[in-house]
Amino acid sequence: MHIQDIADNALNFSANIDEENFIYDLLGVYGISKANITKMRQSKEPFMLNNKVHFKIANGSGLDGALGELKSCPKTKKKKSRFLITTDFTRLAALDTKTNDTLDIAVEDFVEEYGFFLPWTGREKVQAYEEVEADQKAAQKMAKLFDVIRIDNPSKDPEAIDALNHFFTRVIFCYYAEDTGIFEKDVFTHHIENYTEYDGSNTASELKQIFKVLNTANNKFYPAPLQKFPYVNGGLFEHDYDVPVFSGRARRILVECGKID
Repeated sequence: MHIQDIADNALNFSANIDEENFIYDLLGVYGISKANITKMRQSKEPFMLNNKVHFKIANGSGLDGALGELKSCPKTKKKKSRFLITTDFTRLAALDTKTNDTLDIAVEDFVEEYGFFLPWTGREKVQAYEEVEADQKAAQKMAKLFDVIRIDNPSKDPEAIDALNHFFTRVIFCYYAEDTGIFEKDVFTHHIENYTEYDGSNTASELKQIFKVLNTANNKFYPAPLQKFPYVNGGLFEHDYDVPVFSGRARRILVECGKID
């Protein structure tokens, strides 16, 4: 199938969303055969296609919760699902399990991002690992995190803005420290991923605890997971600044930022 055909299909898909057939229509954009789609519909797992996709309609847990459920589902690994996809039919979120790239867009904007699923056609996205490109990707992710947090924390109060600036300085230090040997490898990112809820509800409180430990010379009185964080002198974590409220989306991006070296 030619790229232009896929682009045309993507435009038609975006303009004619059919909730009942959403995942089947999406696969059809990329030329997945009708035989495979029929087989998928009639199987015991109608939202899974081996090696290609595991799909879930978002429920009360929202897009981030649904995506988290797909990631932790044993069938995802067993069926070697390349893409995990969820939607509430207003937004679409997806994870490429091979590259760890993510997608979070309005469904109506799908035509602008159809390239994300091109591996279904055998066209792999080019992977670049040069340092400059990694730095650019990290900067873009951090900018995205900043934008989402500002939406969730709209205050224009100078003290709130100052606290937010200090918060980002601390987070960037933690990313740097876990990648350069100051901290145990990936300890900050793994802690956020393992000890915070998908909906972001306890992310701020957990971050405050981490920052407090990093300003404590003797951390043996903290729970074992927090004892992995060493004392950092120099005053970076000395003051008790407010930590912004986190949505599920902001929490997910926080983890994604940490997975970039």
